[in-house]
Parts: sequence; C-alpha cells; structure tokens
Amino acid sequence: MESGPVVILLLLLFLLAAVAQSSAQARVVSISNFAFTDSVSNTSTTVIRKSETVQWTWVSGSHSTTSSTCSGACTANGVWDSGIHSGVFNFSYTFNQVGSFPYYCRQHGASMTGVVIVRPPAGPFALQVTPSNFSLVPTKTLQFTASRVFLRGAASPPAMAENLTNQVQWSSSDTNIAIINPSTGVVTAGSTQGPVTITASRGPL
Repeated sequence: MESGPVVILLLLLFLLAAVAQSSAQARVVSISNFAFTDSVSNTSTTVIRKSETVQWTWVSGSHSTTSSTCSGACTANGVWDSGIHSGVFNFSYTFNQVGSFPYYCRQHGASMTGVVIVRPPAGPFALQVTPSNFSLVPTKTLQFTASRVFLRGAASPPAMAENLTNQVQWSSSDTNIAIINPSTGVVTAGSTQGPVTITASRGPL
C-alpha cells in the first residue's frame, strides 16, 4: 500500500422512506426476578412510538407496573397501575403522548423500576450520513454515523434524536478503496486510492 493519506470522496445519500402506518404488535416487557425486561432492548428501558402499546407479562413473583418515579417515596401518579399480581397475568397500556414515562413495582419500590420512552410517530424521513468528506489514513479507522431526519413537519425533538448507526446496513461501492463494517459503520482503508460511495440502507423503521 502506498504511504500517505487515502483521499475518499463520500457521496452523501439521503434515503427517503415513506413508512406505512401499520398496526404494530404490542411490545412485551417480562416481569420476573425483580426486574422489568424489554423484549427488544433486554433492559428495563422500552422505546416505542406514539400510539403503540406495551404489554407487561408476569413470569414469576408478585409484582405491579405502576407509573411514576421513585424519587424518595414511590407514589403512583395515576397514569397507569396494574395492581399487584402473581402467576400468569398480562397488563397492557397504549401510549398516546410523546415523552418519558418511568414506572416501578409497588411490591419492591425503588429496587424494581423501568421506563418507557415514547417517540413521535414514524413518518417520511431521510437517513443523514456523516462525515460528508474525509481523508482516510492507512492503518487508521473512521466512524460513520447515520441519523434519522424527519421531513414534512414530522419533527423529532432534539432530546430524542435518533442515532441509527447500528441499525442500518453499511456498504462500500469498492472494497479495494474502503472497507466498512456492515454493522458498525467503521471504515478502514483498502489497498488502492480513489473515489468511493458509502451507503447506509434500512427497511421501514
């Protein structure tokens, strides 16, 4: 490989997606072992979109899902409360407002909490890829990022900006010039120099 920087021209792509509004299945959160576990994140944090539903499923123990924070004493705020149950039981709640909704178990208080983050409805958007121009030095790597930019007023509040870097499929138009990890967006220099197109693509989000 020749020494010196490899100059790569990135053709910035904005991939428009007209996302169909379909009836999504409820997001399942399992309740067991003194923990709330989201079926997607595998943590106590659930991220959904406005008008979607969360279904809490009791696996073991006596628990509740009760909205509110546990800052000091845990006090229900009345948004939802399943009541304390054990054995086979399901409780669902549909979120019709954007925001962050913390909750806890009435049986275990501050030691068992979770949060539901509700984002705006999906709408027409573009995937914005950065950086737009760069020089890649041999043996060095460069991280590309992809973020969702809503169009036609379907704005996402800055506090809820969505980084989709690990949710898109990355590809390089010429792996002799630039090699990119398809999952992480990390680029390394290939064996030759020249222009190359880096693409981030994804189905409906």
